Amino acid sequence: MCLLLAVCLNISCSEQYGEEETTTRDDIVNLLKNSENGIYESREAETLKERLIPEELYRDTNTEATLSFVGDTIIQKSFLNSIYNQENNYYDFNSAFQYIRNDLIQTDFTALCLESIFYNNNPNSDKVFLPDQFADTLKYLDIDLVALANNHALDGGINGVIKTIGVLDSMNINHIGTNKSIEDYNEHQGTTIANINSIRVGFINMTRYTSGIELPKDNPYAVNVYTTDYLANFQYNNDYEKIANQINYLKNKKVDIIMAIVHWGRTNSYDPSDQQLELANFLVASGVKVIIGSHPHVIQTAVHATFSNADKKDDFFVVYSLGNFFSISSNKNNNVSAILNIKIKRQDGTTYIDDISYKPITTISRDRNQFPRYIVFNTVETLNNLQTFENQELLQYMTKSIVDQLILSYKKVTSTWPIENDYYTKNNLIQFDNKTFVYTRLKDIYNANAYRR
Repeated sequence: MCLLLAVCLNISCSEQYGEEETTTRDDIVNLLKNSENGIYESREAETLKERLIPEELYRDTNTEATLSFVGDTIIQKSFLNSIYNQENNYYDFNSAFQYIRNDLIQTDFTALCLESIFYNNNPNSDKVFLPDQFADTLKYLDIDLVALANNHALDGGINGVIKTIGVLDSMNINHIGTNKSIEDYNEHQGTTIANINSIRVGFINMTRYTSGIELPKDNPYAVNVYTTDYLANFQYNNDYEKIANQINYLKNKKVDIIMAIVHWGRTNSYDPSDQQLELANFLVASGVKVIIGSHPHVIQTAVHATFSNADKKDDFFVVYSLGNFFSISSNKNNNVSAILNIKIKRQDGTTYIDDISYKPITTISRDRNQFPRYIVFNTVETLNNLQTFENQELLQYMTKSIVDQLILSYKKVTSTWPIENDYYTKNNLIQFDNKTFVYTRLKDIYNANAYRR
């Protein structure tokens, strides 16, 4: 994309803006160059693009990208103890994720919900924080975006927020959902924009509450909450003005598609709450095309609404909860999830959802004397290996109870996610004026495809 733009835009600033220094092909390529992991644009690049690149030219290229999303990553004390090498003062995080890595590095972009923060562990506290070393594992897994807005974001206070942002920044890992200061929030309205194969994807990330911890008086945007009464118990009012401002900010930045990662719902509930449905309605009505849910710690149903127009440009996708990407809960349902892959395409200036697929995954627990004790697997690949005996190394981890768990998790994921649905083919909701209409339709979709327990 950069090369194409550079060739087409062999112009100088002085031609349009007077006696400014000539902008060369190399200037454009350098300023449009992404960060180390090849995704995020610099502010200078964004400014130059707005000045020199007509929107119709920028959107003239046909391209596509596949994005992966994984659910909540929860690091518990027993897991930390199981991978700690006292002699070297080293945590072998990678060992737990070694069999899932290839599934994450194959796509163009991967986003992860991190429900633990980087901070200094206090032996007298029941809160568990991440050692800085876990950021190396995020790089090992090729994570491009870390969503930080969740109910544990303030577990370490504002210092924990600042420390977490600092650790990720030091590793050139982009993040969203928390802010070091009001100025930090105001700079981008709590959003981020990823340039993925020349498709500009705008992200917002927000949480319903902060587990009773009050936001700092001098930084009410430390965590991006979407409710006006986030300290209340169970009854919340959505801050629609704040949400709309973030969406409009991305629209004004001329992104191709907007996606929201939302921390919402009830823990261990397989059913989306009315608030999830209501907020999903508002987001879709406001122009969000993809909604990724987190927090319930179990998988919830997904909806891919397809419309009558054949070019798919008005489709949207909602998964109410991805469950946990990594968890060692005694509740086995908390250890079942999926890697969600969303293929987006820009064709003739229009960006739309082209395909949706998923890979069921399972976190297993082995005997205490085995290392690594906890491992996350691609469920289908593992079951196939058991049948074909292609991967002897993988087989050594398997016991009958683990195989049974893998089979059950596969059934749970595949029966919970009817990700294709043509219910909307006769109801082009882009024409609506009344949000209650969409809300009702979303509830109809959910009720028609609810998880069959």
